[in-house]
Amino acid sequence: MRSDIFDRDYDLTPVIIKPLYFGLMTNILLPTGLLFICYLFEQGGGRSPLLAGGRGLFVLFAVLGVAMGVYAVWWRRRMVSQPMVRSLETFEEDFTAALLAVSRPVFILIAGIAGLGIVYYFVAAGFREAVFFVVLSFIVFQFVRPRPGSIHRLILKQRDMLRSGGNRPVG
Repeated sequence: MRSDIFDRDYDLTPVIIKPLYFGLMTNILLPTGLLFICYLFEQGGGRSPLLAGGRGLFVLFAVLGVAMGVYAVWWRRRMVSQPMVRSLETFEEDFTAALLAVSRPVFILIAGIAGLGIVYYFVAAGFREAVFFVVLSFIVFQFVRPRPGSIHRLILKQRDMLRSGGNRPVG
């Protein structure tokens, strides 16, 4: 019964669409386009590495990329646990704007993982390693992208926080 009332009160599509589209652009289309440019370089004879022995750099970038991914998941979880709405009257507008504001920096951080791969390709000429970083960013994006079930739970949590009082929105 609670779900029926919820479905009548909130349309999740407009809430999810802007953060999801921003995430798809920054975490899927942009990295794929940059990887395609690297692929074109690779098909044109490849690049000569600027740095000899790029294995150490790969390990450093891999550790940094995994750390960025873990931090992105933690950061998003922390940010959405903060108050995001001001009042019940403006709940949907406040929540939609706050979700987008919280999602953007997290998605940009995740795109940075793919950026490490592109930088690695141009420094060490390792195309397979660049693909690794892009795929890693895709995987992390899957953990933080907005889903109807998680947004449903988040709205319930935000509504409970608002009703309990003391709700001071982030941003």
